[in-house]
This record gives sequence, C-alpha cells and structure tokens, in this order.
Amino acid sequence: KYTGIHISENFEIGIDARDAYVNPDRLSRGTVEQIYFAFRMAAGELLCQEESLPFLLDDVFAMYDERRLENVLRWLAQCGHQILIFTCHRREKMLLEKLEIPYHEVKLEDQVCL
Repeated sequence: KYTGIHISENFEIGIDARDAYVNPDRLSRGTVEQIYFAFRMAAGELLCQEESLPFLLDDVFAMYDERRLENVLRWLAQCGHQILIFTCHRREKMLLEKLEIPYHEVKLEDQVCL
C-alpha cells in the first residue's frame, strides 16, 4: 500500500502511497506506530554496527493488530539481537507460543516502590 518513507532533517515523516503523498496524521495509529518502530530499529542498526546491542521495547505494540504483531515478532525472532519486551498484555506471549518462537518470561510481582 505504501511505497516509501521520507524523513526530513527535522525528523518529519512523510509516506509515499502509490500516486500520492500521505501525512502520518492521516494514517491509523497502528500504521504510525509501525513506522516509528521501523525507524527506531533502523537507527539502532546504524548506530550500533560494531557491537550487537539488545533492543528494549516497552509496550511498543499496544496499537498493533494481530497480523502486524505476528509479523514483527517473526522479524524480531530472526533479527540477531537480544530482545527485551516489557508489557502488561498477554498477546505477545500468546503469539510467541502460537508461532513457536522461544522466549524466556520474567514476571514482576505487583509491588509499590517508594
């Protein structure tokens, strides 16, 4: 549906949609979140070329539909980085199991920190 993404020097994003230019404010929240995720992953790859560093992802998939989430989990499983996903949702765990992607779960107990 979209053929390209352009980022200006001021980090303004524009999307090419076949014969038109689309502003991100005209896209669904899930699509915009996916664009920003791709931008962050690309920036991480460029900035950390000499050493593979882990990706820390804190509830970045909240606006993804199931198809987007499945696709990104597959990509993360093969990207070659350690991935730490912080979430209060069960969707990620359920899809990792459905896709048979190995993971290690750490549950944090409900605690109040003062």
